[in-house]
Amino acid sequence: MRFSKKEEYLRQKDKKLKKIIDRNGHIYFKPDKKNQFDTLVGIVVSQFISTKAANSIFQNIRKSFESDYLNQKHFQNLSIDEIKNLGLSKNKAKNN
Repeated sequence: MRFSKKEEYLRQKDKKLKKIIDRNGHIYFKPDKKNQFDTLVGIVVSQFISTKAANSIFQNIRKSFESDYLNQKHFQNLSIDEIKNLGLSKNKAKNN
């Protein structure tokens, strides 16, 4: 199988990803264009913590805004401390 330049880059940089790519083939990423910000928040929340903890925090954030999906308007007027109170670390609060 021939891999794209991006796939080859990932295969060369990370042994674990190489095994996954070799086993599963091409990487297909089709983001939901309606909810890209929501997806980004989910990615930031899930960094460096367990999936279970990330899912819990992410659902709590959605509940606090009474929304099925998050967008930048939810966060634009919040201080870093207010974002931290949603369950995020100070560094993650700064990213949003």
